[in-house]
Amino acid sequence: MDGPPLTIAIATNDGWGSIRFAYEAVREQAESRGAEIILVDGSHGSDPTPDELGPTTRWIDMPGSDISEMRAQAYRVARAPLIAMTEDHVQAAPDWVEQIIRAHAEHPEAAAIGGGVRNGTPQHLIDWASFYAGHAPFMDPVPDGPAVYLSGINVSYKREPLLAALDIVGERAIETLINEQIKADGGVLLADSRLVVMHFQSRGVATTASLHYYAGRHFEGTRRSTSSDAPMRVVRSAVLPLPRGAKRLATAVKRGQPLGRVVAAAPAMLMLATAQGVGEIVGALKGPGRSATKLH
Repeated sequence: MDGPPLTIAIATNDGWGSIRFAYEAVREQAESRGAEIILVDGSHGSDPTPDELGPTTRWIDMPGSDISEMRAQAYRVARAPLIAMTEDHVQAAPDWVEQIIRAHAEHPEAAAIGGGVRNGTPQHLIDWASFYAGHAPFMDPVPDGPAVYLSGINVSYKREPLLAALDIVGERAIETLINEQIKADGGVLLADSRLVVMHFQSRGVATTASLHYYAGRHFEGTRRSTSSDAPMRVVRSAVLPLPRGAKRLATAVKRGQPLGRVVAAAPAMLMLATAQGVGEIVGALKGPGRSATKLH
């Protein structure tokens, strides 16, 4: 092969000290398969030293950029026919690279393949509530086969449909919007339970609520620039939090989460769903602002 079989893109707002966690989980397995890793940093911190990066890794500085802009840049400069992404506070399973390559070889019809997510911070109820609010539909094990939605922290694409979708949705790479565009273009989304990552995030009640608010504003604010239905999006964002939260709690139970923990997490989870809904309303009305820079 003339180039790498896979490019892995990871972006951060917090510099090398933050992204190193996710990088070290994929470096060895990526190098063993000749896969490329692109690390993009939007902070103003110091770069890693040359000996801290492997021979198949590229480091890109984009100070002041937000996460979605950095991901878009990584996707644009990726050299491989397959492009995968995860986040700086996520640890991929030891066979993640191998399973991505295998899944795409087995399913040439799939434009995008996503996997499951596990909670890596199980100590506090607010962290379970946040995990259910953000990741319940993608909790490991995900049902194998065609999917309507894929995880935004454990997804891989064939290069052509990804870049075609990015040309339409703009230079902010929000995977949910990319996936919607891929489906609109006739592409197939597929879920594969062999692709697993562990999500680590424990920030306390106030910071966790703000993260859900900013995530909601970033998503709806970005959608606002490519959509003409802002009034309907405001109405939708106002009424959706409770039914969305209830559905995700039900999904958690269905996926085998302990009923007692789900019930105990329900009030906090619904609070986070409401914070996200408020962010979505503001985003639909005023745009994303600098919300993406708040997503750490």
